Amino acid sequence: MECLIALSELSQQSDITSEIFLQNCVKLIPPAFQYPQWTCAKIFYENQVYLTENFVTTPWVLKSDIIINSCCPCVIEVYLIKELNFLKEEKVLINTMAKFLSRILESQEAKKALKNSLNNYQEIFNSTHEAFFIHDTITGKIIDVNNSMLEMYGYSNKEEVLGLSISDFSLNQQETINYIDQVFKEGSCVCEWLAKKATGEIFWVEVSLKLTEISSKCRILMVVRDIHERKQQEQKIKYLTRLYATLSQINQSIITHKKPESLFQSICEVASKIGQFPLVWIGIIDVNTHQIVPFTFAGKTTEYLRNIYITELDEPSGRGPCGVAAREARLVISEDILHDPKMTPWRSQALKYGYKSSAALPIKEGGKVIGVLTLYSEDAGFFTKQEQGLLQEIGDNIAFALDAIQSQQKHDQIQLLLQENEERLRLALKAANQGLYDLNIQTGKASVSPEYALMLGYEPTEFEETNAKWIERLHPDDRDSVSNAYRLYINGEMPYYRIEFRQQTATGDWKWILSVGKIVEWNNNGQPLRMLGTHTDITKYKQAELQIEQLAYYDPLTTLPNRRLLFDRIIKSLALAKQTGDYGAILFIDLDQFKTLNDARGHDFGDFLLQKVALRLKQSISETEIVGRFGGDEFIVLLPQLSKNQDIAINLSTTIAEKIRDELSTSFLIEEEELTISVSIGITIFPKDNETLKDLLKEADTAMYKGKARGRNMICLFEPQMQIEAEYRFILEKEMRHALEEHQFLIFLQPQVNHKKEIIGAEALIRWQHPLRGLISPIEFIPLAEETGLIIKIGEWVLQEVCYYLREIQKTDSYLRLSVNISPCQFRQSHFVENVKSIIKKTEVNPNYLTLEVTEGLIIEDITQAIETINQLKSLGIQFSIDDFGTGYSSLSYLKRLPINELKIDKSFVQDALYNISDAGLIEAIIAVAQYFNLKIVAEGVETVEQAEFLRVRGCNYYQGYLYGKPVPMSEFKLS
Repeated sequence: MECLIALSELSQQSDITSEIFLQNCVKLIPPAFQYPQWTCAKIFYENQVYLTENFVTTPWVLKSDIIINSCCPCVIEVYLIKELNFLKEEKVLINTMAKFLSRILESQEAKKALKNSLNNYQEIFNSTHEAFFIHDTITGKIIDVNNSMLEMYGYSNKEEVLGLSISDFSLNQQETINYIDQVFKEGSCVCEWLAKKATGEIFWVEVSLKLTEISSKCRILMVVRDIHERKQQEQKIKYLTRLYATLSQINQSIITHKKPESLFQSICEVASKIGQFPLVWIGIIDVNTHQIVPFTFAGKTTEYLRNIYITELDEPSGRGPCGVAAREARLVISEDILHDPKMTPWRSQALKYGYKSSAALPIKEGGKVIGVLTLYSEDAGFFTKQEQGLLQEIGDNIAFALDAIQSQQKHDQIQLLLQENEERLRLALKAANQGLYDLNIQTGKASVSPEYALMLGYEPTEFEETNAKWIERLHPDDRDSVSNAYRLYINGEMPYYRIEFRQQTATGDWKWILSVGKIVEWNNNGQPLRMLGTHTDITKYKQAELQIEQLAYYDPLTTLPNRRLLFDRIIKSLALAKQTGDYGAILFIDLDQFKTLNDARGHDFGDFLLQKVALRLKQSISETEIVGRFGGDEFIVLLPQLSKNQDIAINLSTTIAEKIRDELSTSFLIEEEELTISVSIGITIFPKDNETLKDLLKEADTAMYKGKARGRNMICLFEPQMQIEAEYRFILEKEMRHALEEHQFLIFLQPQVNHKKEIIGAEALIRWQHPLRGLISPIEFIPLAEETGLIIKIGEWVLQEVCYYLREIQKTDSYLRLSVNISPCQFRQSHFVENVKSIIKKTEVNPNYLTLEVTEGLIIEDITQAIETINQLKSLGIQFSIDDFGTGYSSLSYLKRLPINELKIDKSFVQDALYNISDAGLIEAIIAVAQYFNLKIVAEGVETVEQAEFLRVRGCNYYQGYLYGKPVPMSEFKLS
């Protein structure tokens, strides 16, 4: 019992892991048995073994499985070291302990799963494009939002939002509260409302509200999508459609009615019903009083006209839209009744009934204004230029009708006008890419506009639409959802009918259609009879959505999978490999010296190369393998399920890497130029214990860089030792970044002498005096500094310190030439010349005694630019030397073009010259070239008298090496 109590107390520790818990647990087992001194124990859990210190395996054992989630991943084993018997109670005890541990471990597994779930939720929460709100159901306040919410609503940080209510971001707060109440009753709600931005700007949003549990607390999760642009477009089309339909119906009334009285009443009813205006009225001018008297009206709020007084005279009651329209015989618009000064006498009443804008249209008969047609809208700014043009047509048509009533002869002209307006309606629908349908719900037959048929590739004269044919053309995957939406709307279970689906055209292709409909007629029993609606071709919109998805998962330059898709595939392959036991591999591919090529030839050239490389990579792998662009000039190839044998998997991955290297080594033709490249490839095999995506990429990257270090165009398999080296390089890089600030770098000088052994100059060499590691060789840190770009700051510091030293020497009337090595990174800088000029000005040194050393390879990369840079600095008096001459191109064709002063013979030639005929011949050739071009010669690495004599006899001018002096700190250097 004491053992179980101890286990319980141990499990209550909040920060304890399963590993620590089991390590302590196994120690508690022996004391619970009869012979604790002769008892040892073992727990096996998730491929890990936990033992007591005195553990041995004996024949006298008790075992019990710990069942977790219906499986058996854990076993307790208790052994007696001597031949003794277990008590019956001890057998019960071990089973009890097993059950007890199962509950504890299941609880820890559940907590771990919950934590992972919360992490996944947080990642989704912050990466989605929709705005997310989390609402506390107790306080009614917002407790969290995502970054998309801040961007959508125009806030800069969460602190401005947290503590507010969801309704604070809605124009109609009561409406929002009602939706929240609905969520509490039904669990979820999807709706649309007008939202408010931080600036006060109003916009339409689609809102999904759901009651959910987060961290064991009841919350409302609100997901918001900006649909303002879509709503504006829909509203514009809706307004135009209504007005065109109104115009068409008014024209029908003009034909039908032969008396002005019935015509006026019909016009008001049509405009109110079809145009959905809340109030439409026609006032007739009393020729005696000049008052515009309401004659007929229609709408849901006609009380506004009670006791209204409007005149056509130029006085306050005649300066509103209606009076001006009558007096000036023109269409008059009040775009915003709330702020329109000419609506002052009627503003309060108009706003009381919800009127936000109005249009007053003069009614003419025989060319004279006899009345005014006035329409009111519940939307400010409703009457745009397009609507005004249609209203003007309505006015013209009414005037025409009034004249036609008096003259039957004008009947044909009215018919022509009707046809023209219907054609305009057809053109409007066509311009909006819409087809109109009129469905008889009872029979299933529909009348459709020509655009409806043409949209699907049918001739309008041959097309007959029925509900059955419409369903038959639906994509099989869409039929259930569309039929369900239609049924719910017809049965009154859904407030609106709006759905997207695919329909097959006459040619067999599929088009995306947006269908919007509304029931407009019911029978006496309330059953729907007639439904009007539109079909819109949204195929291009859907294609744009697909293109957006393509951009999210594929690299736009190469069309290969991007990092996001690559990571997803690698994670899935890693999980599958752990389940099946199959080994896979990742190849990390980097183009050698791509940056240099890109800088020299331009980014367009580099992009063309990357595209061609991507194409060859795709052609080099099988369908089950994946290649993607990791970034820049780096690519990744995923090789899943190579073999269950690790050695075979390594051989297969290496073979594929060699194939890729061979494919890419074949020359490319870019802009009529043949180009040959090399690649470095790092390989890592998976799975390994507890290995993650980050680990795999790091291993493959480390192996690739190891290959580069071995000479490029190499294939390198990851080994654990590489990681140690990479970590050392990382630490070294980090420490090197602080070395300049902490004055850890030192400058040593090695003398250069003439044939009389007189010191005529010195070369500046950098050393790193590390506080812990001691003196670090340049061979160890200079390549890393060049790779990371730190060499630029280091090189500038060296040049500046040398110039300060040189200035101090010059003050003593001593003249010594000092040479400073310039790295390729430093030399290629666009502002390199200006930097050197700045240092010379700052240090006040005489530059005539300064030599800058550059390598052959650096100059050859862009010889034209190199010559320009050298000439600019030579104009200041600075001299130039080619370091390590003979190890690179050593071409006379470029040497004769270079404005240099000196050649340095590499020490590798000097050291072997006495024993190697080839090296001796090279030295003689270099000296001959220098003499031909009148250049000074400095031989490096001279360590023996024999070497010096060999060089002197052949015409060498100057010498540098241990024979004449080792490098010493600059402060200790002696001029003679």
